[in-house]
Amino acid sequence: AIPSNIIEPFLSGNSLQLIVAALIIGLALNLSTKKVSTLKGVLSELDIVCGNVATIIMKTVPFVVFCSTTRVFLLASMDVYIAIGHLILTLIVGLLLMLLFYCVFLVIRIRINPILFLRKFLPIMKDIFLKGSSLAAIPLTLRFCKRQLGIPQNVSSFVIPLGATINMTGNAIYYPLVALFFAQFYGIELGMAQYAAIAVTASLGSIGQAGVPGPTLMVVAVLAAAGIP
Repeated sequence: AIPSNIIEPFLSGNSLQLIVAALIIGLALNLSTKKVSTLKGVLSELDIVCGNVATIIMKTVPFVVFCSTTRVFLLASMDVYIAIGHLILTLIVGLLLMLLFYCVFLVIRIRINPILFLRKFLPIMKDIFLKGSSLAAIPLTLRFCKRQLGIPQNVSSFVIPLGATINMTGNAIYYPLVALFFAQFYGIELGMAQYAAIAVTASLGSIGQAGVPGPTLMVVAVLAAAGIP
């Protein structure tokens, strides 16, 4: 994950190397003197501009997705609808179990009422759901943590972007389900070795997946690890 060239991760889009490079640059900026205050200001303003650009683009996503999937659904048979319905229901159950885990964590570790927290967090959850990317909702999440939770900006500005990149629990649930969906759909028997390969590949590969163009490639990697054509 350590890049050999500090510029290469930004050009190639390697998520793991990009995180390491960003951490190194951020650490160097914080250790530097006031001579880099101008650069810090430029990067801060650039972050705001990028967030606004992402917000503008992601507002068109629901319309684009609808137009691109309409033809596929019109040509599919009822058996495909039923199979996809089972996949969606299983995914929803898995995500609800994940949400239950986080609610228990809020009660035990942070002593916060999860119902009140989720009620305040609902607008951001809607925004993330519509955009399909936790990265695109980072600006809104940062404002929520500052205004609603009173979290210091220097804490939230570090934890939230990092968590939105490497804490991809939803993706880690989704990719194995898709792999099992294709295996069952085509009648492919999987053994313990294939299940282990799916779990490891999905867990490691989901890091940095949100917001990266072409997430279907990650599904292909999971399928290849399990020997599913």
